[in-house]
Amino acid sequence: VVLVGSALLNADFMRWILQDAFPYIFRIVLIVSFSISQFILIFWFLGRTRMETIWPGTTTEGVSFNDYRGQPELLEQARQIVKLLRGVRIFEESGGEPMNGLLLEGPPGTGKTWMAKAISTEAGIPFFSIDASSMNSMFVGIAPLKVMNLYRKARAAARDYGAAIVFIDEIDAVGRQRGVGIGGGNDEREQTLNQLLTEMDGFEGNTGIIIIAATNRPDVLDSALLRPGRFDRQVTVDLPT
Repeated sequence: VVLVGSALLNADFMRWILQDAFPYIFRIVLIVSFSISQFILIFWFLGRTRMETIWPGTTTEGVSFNDYRGQPELLEQARQIVKLLRGVRIFEESGGEPMNGLLLEGPPGTGKTWMAKAISTEAGIPFFSIDASSMNSMFVGIAPLKVMNLYRKARAAARDYGAAIVFIDEIDAVGRQRGVGIGGGNDEREQTLNQLLTEMDGFEGNTGIIIIAATNRPDVLDSALLRPGRFDRQVTVDLPT
């Protein structure tokens, strides 16, 4: 009797679930799934890295070493960087340590962005350019995600073309000295800087990726950015003679 009663009770319970409760359960699951998908979609949209990309073979009129005038010593340094980028893998296999980063500093309007583009054009490698101010976000976690996506694309391009350039304009917008912000410096800008430092010199290899940054305020940059292994070389870009 107990077994028969239990079986009937289970049958009634299953019938109640299928006929009465199932539509409500289905609606709840649908609403929760829709909410989660909307959150993921918004997070993905905000985390997209808006950048300018120049691929090898793209004609960029007026952006080459032949168009540069005024500082022959700067042009010579740029030619050395191009030579390194063209044979970065051979250089590493020979036991050398290639340059990881180049910081272009100088007054506004001296052609720092132009020089970075010319280096990529002469080397024949992909060029990813982003404005540092666009890397910041009002939502927590979005800015580090942008940095991760930027480097993910650069690593993929470096595997295909042997090397790639990541150019960050006005890097002082995210690279200012830490510990001077609101609440002891623990703000979103510093989280962006921490992620950038990790990507530049972390556990994941960045073979073939050289980061070039431009600023007219090198004095405010965090010391961790300027150490060897990140920005190995600093070049001053003055007004042409």
